[in-house]
Amino acid sequence: MILYLYDNTLLILYFGVCLLAFCRYLSERCGISAWLSALYFFLFANQLVVSMAEFIPEFTRIYQDAYISMPIWSTVISISVSICLLKLSCLLNHTLKVPFSESIALYPFIFLLLVVPTLKSSKGALFIYNSLFPIFLLYRSFSFHALANKTGTAQKEKPLSVFHPIVFQAFIIFSLSGILETFIRIFAFPTYGMISFSRILSIDFLFAATALIYICFFLQKTAALHACKTAVNFQESDLGVETSPNDEPAFYYSFCNSYHLTLREQTILTELLNHATDKQISAKLLISAFTVRSHVHNLLKKTGTKSRQELCVLYENSKKQNSG
Repeated sequence: MILYLYDNTLLILYFGVCLLAFCRYLSERCGISAWLSALYFFLFANQLVVSMAEFIPEFTRIYQDAYISMPIWSTVISISVSICLLKLSCLLNHTLKVPFSESIALYPFIFLLLVVPTLKSSKGALFIYNSLFPIFLLYRSFSFHALANKTGTAQKEKPLSVFHPIVFQAFIIFSLSGILETFIRIFAFPTYGMISFSRILSIDFLFAATALIYICFFLQKTAALHACKTAVNFQESDLGVETSPNDEPAFYYSFCNSYHLTLREQTILTELLNHATDKQISAKLLISAFTVRSHVHNLLKKTGTKSRQELCVLYENSKKQNSG
C-alpha cells in the first residue's frame, strides 16, 4: 500500500510539472520550460514503467531479466535526462550554447552506460551501472555552480542568487546519498530477486522536491502576472465600454496595441513608466534581471526608441497628442 501511494505520488508530481512547464512554454516560448517539460516527461515515463514492473507480475519478470542482462530502457532514460539537465544548467545561467567542455564530459557517461551492461554480470558491475547517474548528477552540480559563478561575474549578478546555494547543496547531498544507497542495497542487502534495486530513493526524492518547488514557483508567478494585469487596470470587458480620449486605461491599451506589445511586454512597460529598476521588476514578476533586460530590449525595438527614458517620453507625448 505504501509503495502504491509512493509510486502514484511521483507520477502525479512528474506529470504535473511536465504539463505546467509545457503550458508555460506555449504561452511564453521559454526555452527553460521546454527542457524542463522534457526532463519530467522522461522521469514520468520511467516511473510509469517501474511502477508497472512492481505491480504486474508478468511484466516484472520481463523487466527484471532485461534490466540485469541489458537495461536498454534505463540507459535511454538516463541519457535523455542527462541531456536535459545539461541544457537546463546552461539556460539557467543564460548560456544559450552548451560549452564544448560540457558536451565532451557527457560522452564518457554515455559510453559507460552502454559498455558496463555488456560486462560479466556481477554485483560490482550492477553497482557501477546504478551509480553512474548519481555520479553524473554530482558532476552536474559542481559544473552548474562553476558556470553560475562565471556567468554571474560577467553580468555582475549571480543567477538564481537566492536558490542557487540551496539547490547546489541539495544536489550534492542527494547525489552522494544515492551512491551510498546503491552500495548498501547491492552489497549489504542483495536484492537480485527484487525489482526495487532499479530505483534510487534519494534521486526520486530530489526530483520530487524539485517538482514541488517548481509548482510553487509557477503559482507565485501566475499570481504576480495577475497582479500586474490588475495594476494596469485593463480588463477585456472594458473594451465594450465607451471611454473618453482622456481615459488612461483606454489610451494605455491603444498604445500597446499600436506597437503590438505582448502581455509580458505590457507589464514590463507599466513598471518602466513607474520608474522601476530591473531589480524591482525582477522581484515583482519573479523573473531574472536578464529576462527583464531582454523584454526591455524588445520594447525599445518595437517602439523605435533608444533608451528607457526616450520610451517614457514617447508614451507621455502620445498621451498628450491623444488628449489634445
